[in-house]
Amino acid sequence: YFARRKEIAYITENNKLLFETQGEAFLLRRFRIGGGFTYRPKLYEYHTFKALYSDNGIGSIISDEFNPDYFNNNNNRQRHLTLQYDFALDKRDIRPYPLNGFLTSWLLQKDGVGITDDVNALSLRAKWVQYYSFTDKISAEFFLKGKTEFFRKNKQPYTHVSALGYAEDFLRGYELYVVDGIDFGLLKTSFRYEIFKKEFNFGKYMPIHQFKLMPIRVYFTLNSDVGYVNAPFYDNYGFLNNKWLWGGGLGLDFVVYYDKVFRIQYSINDLSEHGLFIHFKLSL
Repeated sequence: YFARRKEIAYITENNKLLFETQGEAFLLRRFRIGGGFTYRPKLYEYHTFKALYSDNGIGSIISDEFNPDYFNNNNNRQRHLTLQYDFALDKRDIRPYPLNGFLTSWLLQKDGVGITDDVNALSLRAKWVQYYSFTDKISAEFFLKGKTEFFRKNKQPYTHVSALGYAEDFLRGYELYVVDGIDFGLLKTSFRYEIFKKEFNFGKYMPIHQFKLMPIRVYFTLNSDVGYVNAPFYDNYGFLNNKWLWGGGLGLDFVVYYDKVFRIQYSINDLSEHGLFIHFKLSL
């Protein structure tokens, strides 16, 4: 993997990412190479082992003037070897939008194994997602995830403290915020009621055979999330660190062609902020 960017999110302030550009100069360079293998002794069980080498760089203006802790100690280059072990047990009925079953995964990751001492971190991420169908139309999802860092005495670089607000790890109602720290816990719950189910036939108007029939299901959802981020070194990053957070609201989930999910959610958080948010997941 190789990438260069002219814009960089260089620090978190008031739980918002701050970005910087310097004309046509590249402020971020990322290089990563690695490999691994997956062992699958049973139908639903996966063991994945990976080794990765990363070499990242930033413009000197970022480390000198904007955030000396981006790589720590005013460094503008970071190199490290990463070892990962990932265990997953997946017994969901339909992966894109499950109604029954569960998924659990455990990721143990060591950043910094010999070679260089730019990073020294050992973390564990664990996830459990449970799905229940109470009737043909009523179902529920419980999403529990957490992360802990074992090396707690030294301050980790800014690149290694991402917690809530990234990828799937967010609270509804807090989509516009990020919360950084070394540990976090997140519980997301959603109760769903199917209000619409139909299959549309486009016939001759759809030239692609696989898309002639479009099944669609619509669910009304009631959502409630709680989360916490432990940030002993990062109080200056925002006011949402080191406190319990709540967010939730109402929504509509559209499941199209079985594996494409669009969510429209009206959410509120415990800051009394509210708004309409759109999420989507495409299995491409």
